[in-house]
Amino acid sequence: MTDKASAEGVREQQVTFWRKFGHMIGSGVPIVETLKVIAEEMAGTTMSGPANEVAAALEQRGSVYEVLQRHPAVFSRSVIDLVRAGEAGGDLHKMALLIAQGIEQGVFPAGESAAKDERPFVYSSLAAEKEADADQGRRLANNLVLEAIRQQASDIHLEAVRSGDAKDGLLYRARFRVDGALSPHRTFTTDQYASVVSRLKVMADLDLSDEARHRPQDGRIRLNVERREFDLRVQTAPAVFGETVVVRILDRQTVECRLGRLGLSDENLAKVRNLLAMPSGLLLVSGPPGSGVTTHVYSMLSEIDSESRKVCTVEDPVEYCIAGVVQHQVDPRAGSTFAKLLRVVMRSDPDIILTGLLQDDESAALVTTAATTGHLVVSTLHASSAAVTLRKLLDLGLDGWVVADAVTGVLNCRLVRMLCKTCRKQLDEPAPGLEHLNIAEDLKSARYYRAGGCDECRGTGYRGRTAIHELLVMNRELADLVAHGAQLEELREAALASGMKPLLVDGLDKAAQGITSVEEVKRVVLAAR
Repeated sequence: MTDKASAEGVREQQVTFWRKFGHMIGSGVPIVETLKVIAEEMAGTTMSGPANEVAAALEQRGSVYEVLQRHPAVFSRSVIDLVRAGEAGGDLHKMALLIAQGIEQGVFPAGESAAKDERPFVYSSLAAEKEADADQGRRLANNLVLEAIRQQASDIHLEAVRSGDAKDGLLYRARFRVDGALSPHRTFTTDQYASVVSRLKVMADLDLSDEARHRPQDGRIRLNVERREFDLRVQTAPAVFGETVVVRILDRQTVECRLGRLGLSDENLAKVRNLLAMPSGLLLVSGPPGSGVTTHVYSMLSEIDSESRKVCTVEDPVEYCIAGVVQHQVDPRAGSTFAKLLRVVMRSDPDIILTGLLQDDESAALVTTAATTGHLVVSTLHASSAAVTLRKLLDLGLDGWVVADAVTGVLNCRLVRMLCKTCRKQLDEPAPGLEHLNIAEDLKSARYYRAGGCDECRGTGYRGRTAIHELLVMNRELADLVAHGAQLEELREAALASGMKPLLVDGLDKAAQGITSVEEVKRVVLAAR
């Protein structure tokens, strides 16, 4: 504060600061941007310096509370404690407006008298309550994530749903997806659920304002648990009875595994490696959401020598940071659209380009152009089979001759649960329901295994997952059919004639080896038809 500034002037400055701060972050403006705007508007006042300092600290993952402590002559003890409570409880915008009101009414000292504020915290009970809520949320959220990792869950689902058994008619629950199947983990009280959701949003650096609860948000948490690195992708969405949260758990060890450990048959593994060794062309990895496509694509990168070949990616989002690979994050808000980034990457002389999901005609056209101009491109598409993948490219409006020239192969995959080796049981007779399928006789008469149930697999009979595949390698006949816009059944028949082993057969081969069960293969493959 300058010598010329009156105590009343300083009070007005602080009221203005806190009121602007509360209204802006409450309306969804990021805190750092808010502070920079306020610092510029209040240049030359006692609030400009602290505002800039707090903004700089937050950019380095610091906190507002930590910075305010360094300015006892500006911010009173009561104000600092309220900020601490607001940050802990996830409602800093409300606390800021409360502070503005308190300073305006003379409840909190401002200016030189701020340093003399030795009274007990006026809102001590509120602060204690907020910190207790924060501690509860922190504990519950940490336990939830750690237990999900221990159970090798791929997802955590937090939901508020209608239930006749619940006291207030609503059930607040957490469920884990383990080996592809959802199962209940625990329930929460209303307060517990709110504190867990708030804590996960804080960890993922999401907006905690009331307005933000009415729009979807995406964030990321990075964890190191027992020397293993995990990326948690956090998605929130408004629902009828409150926010829902889905936490996708990504294990770096899983993504960094070698291609040979993903369940590919020896024949398919050799073919995929040949496709990756080609100097140009488009290799597509397809499957429904949650079918292991991302893991397969990243595992393909491990097959490539990034020292002698330049590898670039265009992703939305970047799932993992891969050593030796130049990765680009799509960010439409910053003008970095998929199309713009891909054009930039193509001009940077890459040998191999990996792209995210092809979702429209523009991205598909750019990818096929890259594949026909001297680049090896690996990309993904949501499709139920290899033949459907080719047909989808044509349905996106691409010229058949361009697709035929660009595509070198299509790997379609699914994830199936693996039988628990401790309790699986071999059948005495051939499995029923196979006699009418168009498969080889040895698969119809094989002695398969069924799921049991023990403590090792938590009574499910399954433990872990592996992939089944069908691999289409483009040849002259297939290319001619694609060029002339052939229909799905024609493409499928030509692919089978060329030696493609369909998903069902690859799955039954694994079932005959005791890796999975016939029921699991039929559930994953036949139910999707």
